[in-house]
Amino acid sequence: MELYERKNYTMDINYLFNSYIREYDISKANINILLYKGIIDRESYNKLSLLSRMDRQVSIGYILKDESINKKFEEGLCEIRQRFMEQNSFYEEDILSIKNDAIYVINKLPMYISFGNVKFICKNTYTSFIKMNNLEIYYGLDRFNDREVIDIKGINDNKLELHKNYILNFLCDIMYYINIGKKEELDKYIHDMYMKYISKQLPIEYYRTFDSMSMYNVTVNGFRYGLNNITSTPEYYDIIDISYNAKIFSNLYSIVKSLN
Repeated sequence: MELYERKNYTMDINYLFNSYIREYDISKANINILLYKGIIDRESYNKLSLLSRMDRQVSIGYILKDESINKKFEEGLCEIRQRFMEQNSFYEEDILSIKNDAIYVINKLPMYISFGNVKFICKNTYTSFIKMNNLEIYYGLDRFNDREVIDIKGINDNKLELHKNYILNFLCDIMYYINIGKKEELDKYIHDMYMKYISKQLPIEYYRTFDSMSMYNVTVNGFRYGLNNITSTPEYYDIIDISYNAKIFSNLYSIVKSLN
């Protein structure tokens, strides 16, 4: 299978730092691919464009229920990915990941972004990437404007909000130290945070599992349960299972120690 044929792909690496990782998305991918493949005409395209995003998604969903149309649509996405990669001379080592209608390019800038009515836009620019525990972490630091962005593939936005000021903030701190080259400060920071974590000195929210479920694991009378919410009382600290996020701390520490 050629790389452009893959709808969901990630390069076989555990991390990438201090590189420009640009996310190129197809603008309004659904209706533009439908038009590109001749599934809809320009009049239908214009009508769909006027709908709200939700209504447009529903209407396109009905169109794509037809298996033959859906197959043609998927072929269109594949063709556009192929044209984007081949016309810009992007090779396997240049592509960090593919998420259907989005392509993450390492360090290179495309010369060609428009293919008929289909156009790629640079949605995000990241400077670091970590893959662990079925998650993909994309972090970007703009030092000139003192701005940072972090996206997690594998946890939906509603669940991610629960981690905002806790594990997510911790990850941002780790990435920030790596990006600015503060190795000694980073070593101390991650060690201190880990010791506080395993001794259960951090706010209870740090112990919510950093995964798609984002629950608290507790063990009572030898049985393990998942709870959506708990209070920060000594009773809950006593029964909470901290092993899942402890592995994240350990993995991050291993990555940091491997850096020169």
